Amino acid sequence: MKTLFGIALGGCALAALVLFTGAPAEAKCGKASASGVGLGPEMAKEMAKMNLAAGLQDKKMKAKGKVSYSCSGPFMSECKASQRAC
Repeated sequence: MKTLFGIALGGCALAALVLFTGAPAEAKCGKASASGVGLGPEMAKEMAKMNLAAGLQDKKMKAKGKVSYSCSGPFMSECKASQRAC
């Protein structure tokens, strides 16, 4: 019984070691998003892009890849900009 308990405890310790010693740079990366509202889709996209840039600068993150947009409404549009950041 003590041997089985020791093996189980060792397995849990090994799993915890693997879990907490991953690459820290990958853990800090994620998807950042921001929204903007304007009197048309172009203005809303620009506002969303500026808000995204300001948010990334505040969090001291660097943008990676292309910005993607999703917009709604032809007049008084709201757009959401999202991008991968580390």
